[in-house]
Amino acid sequence: MLSRCKDILIIISQYITDADKINWSMTCIAMDKYKYEFTYCEKTDVYKIMSLPYYNNFEYVVVYHETLFVPTKMKPCKYFSYDGDVRPGTTYLVTNKILPGAIIPKTVTKLKFGPYFNWLINDYLTDSITKLKFNNYFNQYISNCIPNSVTHLTFGDHFNKTLENSIPESVTHLTFGYDFNKKITSMLPASITHLKFGHRFDGSIVSLATLDKLTHLTFGYNFNQLIYECLPDSIIKITFGFHFNQPITNSIPNVTHLTFGDRFNQTIDDLPDLITHLTLGCDFNKPITNIPSSVTHLTFGDRFNQPTTNFPSSITHLSFGYDFNQPILNCGMTHLTLGACFNQSLKNLPSSLTDLTLHRYCNDLIKKDIPKSVNIFIK
Repeated sequence: MLSRCKDILIIISQYITDADKINWSMTCIAMDKYKYEFTYCEKTDVYKIMSLPYYNNFEYVVVYHETLFVPTKMKPCKYFSYDGDVRPGTTYLVTNKILPGAIIPKTVTKLKFGPYFNWLINDYLTDSITKLKFNNYFNQYISNCIPNSVTHLTFGDHFNKTLENSIPESVTHLTFGYDFNKKITSMLPASITHLKFGHRFDGSIVSLATLDKLTHLTFGYNFNQLIYECLPDSIIKITFGFHFNQPITNSIPNVTHLTFGDRFNQTIDDLPDLITHLTLGCDFNKPITNIPSSVTHLTFGDRFNQPTTNFPSSITHLSFGYDFNQPILNCGMTHLTLGACFNQSLKNLPSSLTDLTLHRYCNDLIKKDIPKSVNIFIK
């Protein structure tokens, strides 16, 4: 009977967090012994547990090359290697060095090169790796070096090499760092679904039109190129950086989430019918004549100060910046944010409103008109 009770407690422990297991074992003397029976499955650093008497019960432990003793139940989730050695069974490896003639073990599925790694990687990588990340110093040619197993590929800030024969067809998530600004003509595989450019990239993107699986696209600070007939219809989420200020008409028909940087100030009368989240940057101050009824979240930057007459009732979350000072006419919102210059009556706020955020410099006289049912926040 006691054995069966123990088995039940062990099974229950598999469905609660490691912290709850510890707290549970502290409820009484009889339960205290179970802290030595439970298996702790959440990721933790070896230095946080090495003094515990139940040290060996931890499965997912971040260990380092100088770690002498590892838990007997450990399934290494992350191993930091400074001199190129790798512990057997490691699945996530962080290293600053690859030893001459060495090959990354096939148990490794996630590989991250440390901050000072900047060596050629010819023939070192195995086809077990699915996630590969280079840190900031790396800037070597990678032609025919990345295995076809890699799905997530991230470059650091200094990488700026041509990409010919570099990105395998297996890659779905590709991220470039700060300095990258090379031509990408026909060099990206059609498998990519998520693509992010760094701040210096400002090249032609005509070749992106062929990436018919691309759904998420992010540009950095400098990008300011025409996008008409350059992007595939598959994109649903796109973010533009600080300098982008080009027309978007008929360019992104299926986008649901659209974010502009601070310099954007073009008319937006032809937004896609599927858009739900629209964010405009600091400089935008064009009249609003046609926002699709699909939009639920609308955010303006500091310079916007135009009438809200044509806003659709579908908007539930509406946010204005510093300069806005127009009557609020939208009748369907639940969340409203106003800037420092707002000085209009709030007597006719929609009954649906639950949360109102005011600037700390907002006129105190308008606050007396706010219904008691509305939660007020000061920013």
